[in-house]
Amino acid sequence: MSEVAIVTCLFNGNKTTIKLPYGAFHYDTIWVDKLYRQVKRNTTLAFDFICLVDEPDYKFSEPVQSVMLNNRRGGWLALTEMYRADITTLPRLTIGLDTLILKNIDDILSYRGFFAVCTDPSISKHTLSSMGVIDGHDHEGNRPFDLRANCNAITMATTPFITDWHNMWTERREEILTDQWHHFSGVTSEMMIIRNEYPFADRLDILYPEKIYSYKHWIIDHPEALETASIVYYGGQPKQCHMLDKPWVAEAFR
Repeated sequence: MSEVAIVTCLFNGNKTTIKLPYGAFHYDTIWVDKLYRQVKRNTTLAFDFICLVDEPDYKFSEPVQSVMLNNRRGGWLALTEMYRADITTLPRLTIGLDTLILKNIDDILSYRGFFAVCTDPSISKHTLSSMGVIDGHDHEGNRPFDLRANCNAITMATTPFITDWHNMWTERREEILTDQWHHFSGVTSEMMIIRNEYPFADRLDILYPEKIYSYKHWIIDHPEALETASIVYYGGQPKQCHMLDKPWVAEAFR
């Protein structure tokens, strides 16, 4: 019996009514299969692997559960469906396709708090240290305002959060969709919704130190961090497929 679900999303940005900012990087089913294999190699836990899709005819080589998106034309808003209550009752790791899993992630998958995100990668580890942050809180037990910029590149969500998320959308859908604070570059953004509605979420990179890094904001300047990194996530360019000359990327992205 599965203990956790892995949830990702595959959709064609060219088909969305609301065009995606910065141009959409085009993924395909190969990326989904590779992500499945990365998880399989790096956990001892039984898991379900769910991919939200915008078309019914995607073919996967790995045992991927394909689930149709309800909102197939709304740009980044589709990613809010990673937290849909009807796709799984298991604790879930949400993860983008532009992610590499390098080492065992059993500890991360075993998170059973309410909801956990990553710290915005533009906030450096040095900033965390200089602010006296311990487990995401300052010396008075408060979470500093500057650290409330959540990044949802990797999240862990449990049933109480999924219930809260469902209730929020049921009761406040129009408010959420029209609130400019929930927009990023003029588009309703799942990242901004999470930042505004759950500013005090747990931080996976603090709960599991030296295991989760942004390539662009950390690894590129601190390659030594790969010695301990379990997860490296990308944002913008380059992507993994542009870096196959690096052995650590080629080894993971397969």
